Amino acid sequence: MSKPPFTIITILSGIFAMAAATSLQAAELKVIVGGSMTASMNAIAPQFEKATGHRLVSHFDSTPNIIARINSGTPFDVVVVPVDVFKDAAAKPRFAPGPTVDIARVGYGVIVRAGAPKPDISSPEAFKKTLLAAPSIAFLPSSAAAPTSPKCSIASASPRK
Repeated sequence: MSKPPFTIITILSGIFAMAAATSLQAAELKVIVGGSMTASMNAIAPQFEKATGHRLVSHFDSTPNIIARINSGTPFDVVVVPVDVFKDAAAKPRFAPGPTVDIARVGYGVIVRAGAPKPDISSPEAFKKTLLAAPSIAFLPSSAAAPTSPKCSIASASPRK
């Protein structure tokens, strides 16, 4: 597995450190993370914990499940999630005001069986026609990475009352 770029480590460490310094008395930082960031977060967590002495407690999930967790009042200090989470009207007030920091983009691809003709996905119309004509289609379940959002962002929780 390749290591995440230094800039991502720097950005996340800085944000986590600010959250830890401003909102936590204990050395435990609750993080809700989009499934597509699992490998990156698992790679940088030990480095962060060693550098700060704070322990990360991460929950990885899909976009719909993250929105449900946040809206149900699940406590968190920082989220590293697809931008669709921030667009949810009920979830929005649970985040501290201010800008988010885009840290990643998730790519999507079309895979066909070896020897099969390459599908025409050159335009939205061609892609739709290809999907409708396909004899079968496979996709990730909602418990895997969020299939609806091509970008991940990070934000912290609203200040605790």
